[in-house]
Amino acid sequence: MDYNRWIQEQIRRLKPDLIILFAHHLFRTQDPNFGEATDYPNHLWSQAAALKAQGVPNVWIMGGIPNWEESLPHAMNFNFFNRGKPIPEHTYTYIVQDAYRQRLSK
Repeated sequence: MDYNRWIQEQIRRLKPDLIILFAHHLFRTQDPNFGEATDYPNHLWSQAAALKAQGVPNVWIMGGIPNWEESLPHAMNFNFFNRGKPIPEHTYTYIVQDAYRQRLSK
């Protein structure tokens, strides 16, 4: 039995109130060969709609994770620690801008 079929059986059996779809979307949206006939955003939205049609009342799409041009420790060390600046709670220093700007609009 393939993994996707097993997941579908678990959804039917458990009848969850919430399913969270999470993926590292940046790589999928740029990969034309991710394995489906449609582009990734449309595929993702159609999967969410199919889950709702199966009776799942809440389907959340989450992701992606931040990506840095340099490693996050390097960004913190080079831009803050070595310059005597406090390490911030949040920063966009060295973040890959395409990943930050990307949206799975619908």
